[in-house]
Amino acid sequence: MSVRAVLLVAFGLLMLALLGQTLVAWLQTRQVEELRASGERRYVSHLLADELRQSSDDLTRFARTYAVTGDERFERYFREVLWIRDGEKPRPEGYQGIFWDFVSATHDLPTGDGRKVSLLERMREQGFTPAELEKLRIAKERSDTLVALEDRAMAAMKAESPSEDGGPDLARRLLHGAEYHEAKAAIMEPIQEFFDLVDARTRQDVESRRRRGAVLGWASLAIALLAGVLAIVGYLRIARRIVDPVLEVGERLQGMSAEMQSTSQQQQAGAAEQSASVEETRQTFASLLAATESLSRVGAEVLEFAELGQRSADTIQAVSYT
Repeated sequence: MSVRAVLLVAFGLLMLALLGQTLVAWLQTRQVEELRASGERRYVSHLLADELRQSSDDLTRFARTYAVTGDERFERYFREVLWIRDGEKPRPEGYQGIFWDFVSATHDLPTGDGRKVSLLERMREQGFTPAELEKLRIAKERSDTLVALEDRAMAAMKAESPSEDGGPDLARRLLHGAEYHEAKAAIMEPIQEFFDLVDARTRQDVESRRRRGAVLGWASLAIALLAGVLAIVGYLRIARRIVDPVLEVGERLQGMSAEMQSTSQQQQAGAAEQSASVEETRQTFASLLAATESLSRVGAEVLEFAELGQRSADTIQAVSYT
């Protein structure tokens, strides 16, 4: 495989790993959002079911309070609970939990400015299953039956003369008797079953999304490890095809440079040695030349003495003959 092909394959695999990591990150983001939404649906589902239970408890409290005190404000609060629950009046802001506790203490009933929507309709909008909605329908139906009993008790409070069919005593018996408690328990039974169904469904949904989130996390880790392995393998392949030959050429060039440097040093040493030899030869020739010049002078002097001696001998011989 050529170097170009190796680079293309390595780059292509890394790009695929990067795209896979991007896809997993996007899926994880969606999974987190879906998990958050699922948890929110779980919370809202409990709030709606608890609102149905709370409305039944508020109706009971206001009917009993009216039966004891005869204060018409509590009858009005009783009607307000029904109207808001049935969507005949808008829900006031903060209409949950302890709303009516504050109203009972302050006698200040805020005016709702939201949309008119019944509790059952809000439950349908929340996406409850048919089985869950059926439990709520049964609870609502039984609650309406209990409302009829509470209406009877409040009507007894308005009777002009106490009798078996009217008066505070009858109202209290109706609101505290066995029939009332049985009807109250009948309302709470499907509400509890609804809680169980919603809890099981939403818990399963949350756990399922958590498991998918864990799978995506492991997938992200696997892709990261794969990308690391691909990077290492690609580097080794490229190193064997490109880096190692380049390093080998570099080492050879370094060796050649060292060899050339050594040769240059040897040549410089040879040149220096040759220069010294030439200088020595020059000095030798100079010495020989000086010696030759000295011998020439000595020879000239010897010749001059010899001629002088010859002349002296000739003079002596001439004197002897005379």
